[in-house]
This record gives sequence, structure tokens and C-alpha cells, in this order.
Amino acid sequence: MRIEDTDKERNTAEALRVLLEGMRWLGLEWDEGPEKGGAYGPYFQSERGVLYKEYLEKLRAGGAGV
Repeated sequence: MRIEDTDKERNTAEALRVLLEGMRWLGLEWDEGPEKGGAYGPYFQSERGVLYKEYLEKLRAGGAGV
């Protein structure tokens, strides 16, 4: 599970708690995520900028006009 947390005004610990509780109430369970860890983190969108920059550079190096 990845958490969209880029809205700084609404990104609070309480909002995250409510989101996770709601997902569990719906019967959803995830293999990995912010509380479980795993190989595909980071799990917060705001922490993924480094990954996106890395892939952007690969695209540019490969000749993509980005």
C-alpha cells in the first residue's frame, strides 16, 4: 500500500490512522506498506521523489524528450 500524503495541510497522523482503519474496516489487508515494511517502499508518496528523479534521468539518458 502506498499513501498519498502530498497535501501538507491534510497530512496528519490522525488522517493516516483514519485511512488505515477505514481500509481494515472494508476488509482490506496488504502484504506490505507503512506498518509492515517490504521491498517496494517507501510507502509515502512524499518520500518517493528520489526514485522518480532516478527514473527521469534514465529516460533522459535513453533519449526520451523529457
